[in-house]
Amino acid sequence: MEKNKTGKYLKYAIGEIVLVVIGILIALSINNWNENAKTHRNQRNNLQLIKVEMINNLQAVFEAKKELNKTIASCRDLINLINTQNNLKNIEERELSSLIAGLMRDDVQAFLENGAMNQLIASDGLKNIENDSIRNILASWQSKTSYVRLQEQHIFSSQSRIREYMTANGNMKVLFEGIGLSQRMELENSLVKVSNKHLLKDKKLENSTLILIVTGVNLQEKVYPEFENEIRSIIGLIDEELKIN
Repeated sequence: MEKNKTGKYLKYAIGEIVLVVIGILIALSINNWNENAKTHRNQRNNLQLIKVEMINNLQAVFEAKKELNKTIASCRDLINLINTQNNLKNIEERELSSLIAGLMRDDVQAFLENGAMNQLIASDGLKNIENDSIRNILASWQSKTSYVRLQEQHIFSSQSRIREYMTANGNMKVLFEGIGLSQRMELENSLVKVSNKHLLKDKKLENSTLILIVTGVNLQEKVYPEFENEIRSIIGLIDEELKIN
């Protein structure tokens, strides 16, 4: 009888252990499922936020391209003016001031939004992005934006050299008056008639303008378009991923 009781107790104990193990496994499975569901929700939220940023970044590049186009147009007009003696004699001071001011505009910069992207990278959330293509592009995003910034900086450096040249060799008061800045600053016009036309005979201005246009065209025709394609690619991949999941 004792043996029978011992056998029953042993079976009961083993059954209890099995039930406990099963319970633990079920609990772990539920916990893993919850964690996976949470990770998946976070991934969707991150991708949606990044998509919004990328759409805004496309617009930012578009706006920067408009300003760049104006700068390049001013460069071309000035170079053509320098090489056309008739136009050189007949150009009005106001038109010349407008051209020179167009070279010095410093609005060529795409103001990119990277808050969600930076937060994702800082929190090591890239590893939770399931799509390999998206993850790889996002992982290299900072280097891509840094390259665009570097090319924009080349533009700014060229414009800075022209500003320094104008400060040293030109008459900024005449320039201000020609573009209407003196009036906005409530400055009286110069009594003595002065001109900046002599600058058009200086090779330094021509050379600086040529460097600026070469740098600008590279940004206009190569760097910005490639960057836009990268952004569109990310948006497309995110759309596909969100549809699947």
